[in-house]
Amino acid sequence: MDFFNKVKDSVSKGVSNVSEKSTTMIESSRIKKEISALRAHKTGMLTDLGKLVYVRFSDDKLSADEIVSKCLVIQDIDENIAVKEKELQNTLNLCDCGQRFVPEAKFCAHCGKSIGEVEE
Repeated sequence: MDFFNKVKDSVSKGVSNVSEKSTTMIESSRIKKEISALRAHKTGMLTDLGKLVYVRFSDDKLSADEIVSKCLVIQDIDENIAVKEKELQNTLNLCDCGQRFVPEAKFCAHCGKSIGEVEE
C-alpha cells in the first residue's frame, strides 16, 4: 500500500508542477503580447511625430507645444514597456517549486534547488 501512496504523491506533484508551469507560460505570453502592442503603438507615434514635424516645418508653423505633447505620450509608452518588461522578468524568475528567486541567485531559497537546474 505504501508503494501506491508514493506513486500517487509523485503523480500529484507532477500534475501540480505542470499546472504551475502552464500558468507561468500563459502569463508570460500575455505580457509579451502586451509589450509587442506597446512597441507597435510607439512606432506609430514616432512616425506620426516625424510627419508632424516635417509638415509643420514645411508650412513654417513648427510648434514646440505640439512636439512636446507627442513626445510625452511616447515617453509614457516607454515607461509602460519598462513596467511590462519588469513584470515579465518576475514571471520568468520562478523555481520549479513555485517560489520566485532573484536573478543573481544560484539556489532557490525555498527548496534549495540549483537555479541552473530550473527548466525555462
